[in-house]
Amino acid sequence: MLCAMETLLLWDIDGTLLRGNGIGTIAFNRATKELFQCEIDWSGISFAGSTDGIIVQQILERCGVADTPEHQYRLEMYYTHYFASLVTDHNFTVFSGVHEVLNRAGHDSRYFQALLTGNFEAAAWMKVCRNGMGGFFSCGAFGGETRDRSDIARRAVERVAQRTGVRFPAEKTIVIGDTIHDVRCGKAINAHTLCVTTGQFSREELEASGADMVIEDLSDADRFFEAVESLVGV
Repeated sequence: MLCAMETLLLWDIDGTLLRGNGIGTIAFNRATKELFQCEIDWSGISFAGSTDGIIVQQILERCGVADTPEHQYRLEMYYTHYFASLVTDHNFTVFSGVHEVLNRAGHDSRYFQALLTGNFEAAAWMKVCRNGMGGFFSCGAFGGETRDRSDIARRAVERVAQRTGVRFPAEKTIVIGDTIHDVRCGKAINAHTLCVTTGQFSREELEASGADMVIEDLSDADRFFEAVESLVGV
């Protein structure tokens, strides 16, 4: 198939494009209180680079509830309900430069952009749409599909191929994130990894994990695209 698209950009959401400022915690707290009459002890549970499936597993364990498909599904549905009730009025932080970078890539026929996130799918779409980013993405892979972030990355690649009819080679694929887990899942699909330090991990930690390139943030669009072109050999 002839196509101008050359490079696949797989985007993480939290810590990379925006900060949720507690919306996930609030939604999970309300969901578990209604479902299981449980107050969650969040100590030791980290959202950074995790998947919502893993977080559900930890919540069920702390609430003394069996980790069954039924309980997983019900908690996801209640979480999604409360997330939707909060999202319109919630105060997210969108990181500097994000809209410019997404818009520039979205209007450049060389790039295709997709989501690669640990969020449940409904919550992921609500986050990006609520913050003016929904139009830049048409597909992705999500944390409710599997608890293994590397498997999410593999699914994202397959979903893009199904969506576009184009199978981007690994050397033209970049996973963009903010955690060591993004780096690991990028390596699992032999993609390049481009990290920002807007999350909880430092430049040193990201570089030590094997990130191919680390930039401070997305505030300098020219710097971002220079990094992209350097990685894919443009």
